[in-house]
Amino acid sequence: GGGGGGGGGRGGGSGMDAGAGEVDPGPLFQAPAVQVPWFESIQVRDFTDLEDDQGFRFTVYNITVKLEDGRTWKVAKRYSEVETLHTRMVMTHPKIQEFRFPRKSMFNTFAEFTRERRRSGFEDYFSLVVSLSHQESLTELVEFLDAAKYISPTVARAIRSPSSVKPSRGGAGGQSP
Repeated sequence: GGGGGGGGGRGGGSGMDAGAGEVDPGPLFQAPAVQVPWFESIQVRDFTDLEDDQGFRFTVYNITVKLEDGRTWKVAKRYSEVETLHTRMVMTHPKIQEFRFPRKSMFNTFAEFTRERRRSGFEDYFSLVVSLSHQESLTELVEFLDAAKYISPTVARAIRSPSSVKPSRGGAGGQSP
């Protein structure tokens, strides 16, 4: 039968002529690179007081997410949820370690100045996180923002497997709200 042609294919040999006509296809079944939309902004405009079934009061921070392609959505998160995100991200993203995250307050939790200090701190925090998202995949952030509901399943899978992620750089960088 003839089919072998070309001298040895992938095994043996010195590898010196690997680029001379044959392109290494990489691993079999490699997923194609997927364009992942950048986070353009994550803003914390305000907060809302709520009450649970037992009558315990708590505050949620209203977060507006905007992707570079114009899609937006809102999520409401408690301080403890944002703090958990921060704790997870600090472990793997050194620049976040330097950020002064808004402190937990044992007293005055419902005081206007405490909630405004947190809201403002969260706004600064998410501004930093957005800038980092342009450099690396932030799976924790995507999960926190419920982004899988707003992006395609293909993109969601790609984010979980950063080697296949190729972020789009849509518009020019220096935009600010």
